[in-house]
Amino acid sequence: MANTGVVWGGDILLYKNTGTDVAPEWTAFAHATSHSYSASTNMREQGDKDDGGDTRVKPGRHGIPTISISGLKSYDGTDANDLEDMRQAKERIHYKLGGRPADDTDAIDTVEDTGDKYKEGYAYISEYSEEQPFDGDVTYSATLTCDKQPEIKSVE
Repeated sequence: MANTGVVWGGDILLYKNTGTDVAPEWTAFAHATSHSYSASTNMREQGDKDDGGDTRVKPGRHGIPTISISGLKSYDGTDANDLEDMRQAKERIHYKLGGRPADDTDAIDTVEDTGDKYKEGYAYISEYSEEQPFDGDVTYSATLTCDKQPEIKSVE
């Protein structure tokens, strides 16, 4: 049954292709619990000489979505340098924006349930930054630029 009531923030999971282009195998390499997703639609103004100067708007093309991520946690030895390498190599990554998988033992608040919806698609790392405070943990963040509109899917 899909989660209802209070909506907890979801996670974003990042995957890299560890297979080939012909037979891709997407392996999770990082996740973050703090992120924002932004999408827009361009609005076109319309008017003609018979409307008395009034204008109307109609939706036009969809803009390319972006995802800003902070507090990334990496898996399997992937670190901040790997993210920067992926950005410089213009590597396409796969993302899933939704609840944590039910078998994730670190998931405390939001665990996926049958019927929950999530966004899934492909993106490129368009911006990368890291903060290295004296006597503190290094944190890194990134902005993903999606290569097209994401698919909205349901957990089965």
